[in-house]
Parts: sequence; structure tokens; C-alpha cells
Amino acid sequence: MTVVLLALAASFASAADSNDDGCEDSYFDANGACVASSAVIGSGATVGTDAVVGPNSTVGTDTSLQTDTFVGARSVLVGRVGLSGARVVGNGTIIARGVYIDADHAIGTDNTIGRATTIGERLDTGANVSIGYGATLGDDVTIGAGAVIGSLVGLGAKTEVEASATLARGVTIADSTTAGTIGGVVGPNVSIGADNIIATTSRIRKDATLGNDVTVLGNARIARSATIANGVTIGANARIGPGATVTATTMVPDDAVIPRGETYDDPSSAGTQTNPGASCQTIHNAFPSYASGPYWVDPTGGSANDAVQVYCEMTVSDGGWTRIATVDASVYVCSLELALGSPADVLNSTGTAWFDSATAQAFAANNEVLIANSPTFWTQYRSDASSFTWEAVADGRVGTDTNTSYGVLFKRNSGSSFSALPQGQCNAISGGDCLMGGYSGGTWTNSLGIGSHTSSNTHNQVACQSAITSSWRGLLNQNGWNQSGEVYVR
Repeated sequence: MTVVLLALAASFASAADSNDDGCEDSYFDANGACVASSAVIGSGATVGTDAVVGPNSTVGTDTSLQTDTFVGARSVLVGRVGLSGARVVGNGTIIARGVYIDADHAIGTDNTIGRATTIGERLDTGANVSIGYGATLGDDVTIGAGAVIGSLVGLGAKTEVEASATLARGVTIADSTTAGTIGGVVGPNVSIGADNIIATTSRIRKDATLGNDVTVLGNARIARSATIANGVTIGANARIGPGATVTATTMVPDDAVIPRGETYDDPSSAGTQTNPGASCQTIHNAFPSYASGPYWVDPTGGSANDAVQVYCEMTVSDGGWTRIATVDASVYVCSLELALGSPADVLNSTGTAWFDSATAQAFAANNEVLIANSPTFWTQYRSDASSFTWEAVADGRVGTDTNTSYGVLFKRNSGSSFSALPQGQCNAISGGDCLMGGYSGGTWTNSLGIGSHTSSNTHNQVACQSAITSSWRGLLNQNGWNQSGEVYVR
């Protein structure tokens, strides 16, 4: 900011207050303006009808205070220095005490500028702009009509605040080399780097940090304490969760969701062995356009050394499903408490194989299970009950007339809505139970259950134990037993 020192020369108006009313006679008599006797009005400056200029304030060369403007005590308007024409302060604008506005300003009508604010050269504001107390604005700042700039905000040079934008208390924006365009709503204490472009309809919450050259497109949301690195573009309607981090030069796709506390890296590496997702759902939320197929996931977090490759179903029933079992119709399926086969078998749908219960549960954050016999024939279960845990279903039975349902719902195929699990039924076959627990060694455990079909409640999930008749193999669906397919969780 260049500070221009005004020479208080003889060309400035002299004080004359014959009525001792605090207002210089010549201005008050001419148009009702009240210019304090101790105020200094520069050469070529004009004071409009009913304007007020407070004590010890300075209105610089060729400044035009229009009707009903107010300049508080000890404020300084440097006035015209480098630009041609009068430097206007629009009708009804209020400039509080102790404000310093450097040269060549153009201030719109009905602005409010809070006390102790410091503003650089060539400020240009629209109508109805509000700037809070203690703000600092660099050179060449432009503020659109109706924008609100909170107290203690720092706007760097060449910042352009779009019309109707809101910058809350304590926001800081670095000097830009070209022009940083800030729209939308920016929460308290947000730090924004140089040359950012933030869409009018975007929202940035408290304590977020944005690096240089960040672009935030329409309707994007950046939650509190999120960190956006240099050169990032946040796509339209994207959601960046609280405390999440987006790394440098990344493009966050439209509609992406970055969960709380997660780090979002280069999209080309998402779901890879070196950059695994927490689950298929996490990857799907971040990259809704990703196709079904193999991805690396690490539900335990931390080091990627223990990541495992899984098959992610990204299309059926809103996508984000992690395959935890594959079932051949000819094979008995017992408890999922212990793993069978290898992760590669589950990935490639080879024979009958499944993850152990603890791994399966780690992928099932939403308490949802999907049994798919084909892309167009599947049954989905979920529980919305806050009391539901995998362990809670001690005897494995859900929806019977003798056991708690834990809010389990089910639906089949696209377009169908969820219904409460009917008592005494599994997959619409009367006489059975639908399970969200499991069975092992004669005792019900917290292993992952899928469903059973028995009126005596002696058998667990899909089919188990050598005592089960040969007709109860593979997966069960509304066509009966002996069905091949996969089991997914989400």
C-alpha cells in the first residue's frame, strides 16, 4: 500500500463556526452539511447535502462526498492522486472513525465501513457494501454490490469480492498477482491464498485453509478445518468433510464427497496399492463415476502395507459395495467367522470363499448386506437402528416373532423401496429367519450372517453344517437354495 501524505496547505478550507455548533458555517449554510471546524477539506473536494465530516478528519483532493454521507472523526480519505475525475463517496455511505482510505477510491452508495479500517489505493465498491471494524484491504480491491466483509478481515491486493458474497470475521486472503475472485460464503478465520477463484454459490466453513490458485466451483462445500493445497480445483457440488485434506494439483470431481478427516490424493491413484481407500464406499463417494472392478482398500487406516485388493460394486443400489464372499451353488456355506479361501478367490469370484467376520464388519459401516445372484437380481438388508451392532444379534435371528428385529429392512432390485423385514420370513420364503449374525460350532457368534431358511431356527445364514440336507447349498433367494452369487457389505 502506498501512503500518500497530504500537504495541509493554504488551499485547504479554514475553519469558521460562528454559531459554535460544531459545524463550519459555509457548508452548513449552503446545504445543511456539518463539517467539523477541525476537519480538513482538500482542494476540489465537495461535501454533499446533509453530509457529516467529523472532527480531525481529512477529505482529500477532488473527493466528492455525496448526499447524506458520514465521515467519522480522525478518518482520512486521501482523494485523487493518479486517476482522473472526482473520487466519489456515494449517497448514504457511512465511514466510521479512525478509517484510512488511500488514493483514488470509488465508493458506492449506502456503504458502511467500520472503525479503524485501513484500505489501500484504488478501492472500488458497489452499492450496499458492508466492511466491519479493523479490516485491512490491500491495493486494487474490488467489492461487488451487497457484499459483506466481516471485522478483522484481511483482503490482499487485487482481491475481487463478488456481489452478495459474505466473508466472516477474521478471514484472510493473500495478495494476488492477477486477480483473486471470491464469492459465496466464507466462514470465520478462513485463510485463502493468492489468485483463488471461489464461485458465488460455494460455502467455506470456519477455520478452513485454501492454498494458492485454488478454484472452487458452484455449490461446492468445504467444511471446517479442511485444508486445500495449492492448485486444487473443487468440482461443482463436491463436499469436502471437516478436517479433510486435498493434496496439491488435484481435481476433485463434481459431486465428490471427501469424508471427515480423510486425505484426498491424485484421482489417478485413488484405490491403488499405494493410495488405498478405506472401503469401496469411500472410493465411490469420492469418485462417483468410477466403474465396478478391483480396488485396493485399507479399512484399518495407517500404513498402506496391509491394504487388500477387493472387488467393488459401484453400480447396484447406489454403489460402494465391498465383496466379502463368493458362493458356488454346489458348496455348503457355513459360518463366516473364519475366512475360507483367499482374498484373491473373493476378488475373482473363484469357487466359494469369504473374508473373516472382523474384516467383513470393517467394510460394513452402514450395517448393510447385499446378496447378488446377478447384476439384476439381488436382495439388500440394512438396519437403521441405533441399537444395532453385529454382536447384538446374539442368536443370529432378526425379524422373527421371538427375537428383536433391530430395525432391519430389506428390498430387492432397482426401484424397489425398503420394507420392514417380515416376521418368520427370509427372502420371502415363509418359515425362515433373516439373519444379521452368524453361527459357529453350535453357538451363535458375532460372525456375519446372511439368511437362513428353517422353521426350527436351527440353521444359520446361507447354509451350514453337514447335517443340512443336500438341497440347502449355495445362496438362498426367492427361487430357493442352490443359487450361486456374491455377498457384499457397505
